Amino acid sequence: MVLGGITLTVDRLSISMSGVSRESIETTNLATTGGRTFIPGNLYDPGSLEVEFHVDNDTPATTMNVNTILTDATTTWVILNPEGGKYDGNGFVTDFNWTYPLEDVASGSFTLKCSGSITATNT
Repeated sequence: MVLGGITLTVDRLSISMSGVSRESIETTNLATTGGRTFIPGNLYDPGSLEVEFHVDNDTPATTMNVNTILTDATTTWVILNPEGGKYDGNGFVTDFNWTYPLEDVASGSFTLKCSGSITATNT
């Protein structure tokens, strides 16, 4: 995964997307019979991505530059699908958790608030 130009060398455990939504605009009027009527809004909220990961033990932890990740206002991100293709867009980190326990695998998670359109590319 690339976030703000930084390649995060991690073993992804899961990537989930939530909160994608579009407003519904009521068009019901005095002449409407039966149920209320609606049309979709033109704009949508692209939601958020949550990524859970283990740190790749063969790569130095410096690849996880937390200060850069948290200080970029809005940055580009790219998620490569292991089966081919990719997703990319813009967003910013809203939550970051990191655990580096004694004699165990370092792990963490972060939430990325998406901003603008998300592009899916198949390869």
